[in-house]
Amino acid sequence: MSVSLEEKINHQDIYDRLYKIYIRYCRVFKNKNTGQMCCMWSTRNLPDEIYECEQIYDIEKEFDLSITGDDALEIYNMDFDRITGFLKISRVSPETEDYDGKDRKIIKG
Repeated sequence: MSVSLEEKINHQDIYDRLYKIYIRYCRVFKNKNTGQMCCMWSTRNLPDEIYECEQIYDIEKEFDLSITGDDALEIYNMDFDRITGFLKISRVSPETEDYDGKDRKIIKG
């Protein structure tokens, strides 16, 4: 199955925008760029709250979406490639026929 040029550009755009947020917080907490989203938070003094924090607010603002508490916990445990796909799927409007609204998978066909 081939990926269209538009899909590649869309994926790269999401990746680039997210990377700017990711690397900024990695630097704030002096974490290495491991590709793990948890590096956006302190790894020495683990956060008490993942959901209501600047990192999540910045992602919501950048991608114009709303992240639930459960989504925030998932994001914390994702690697960079996985979250890029997650954000790509999350940006599909619930009103479209390609969105099933339950597990955020795009329905093809």
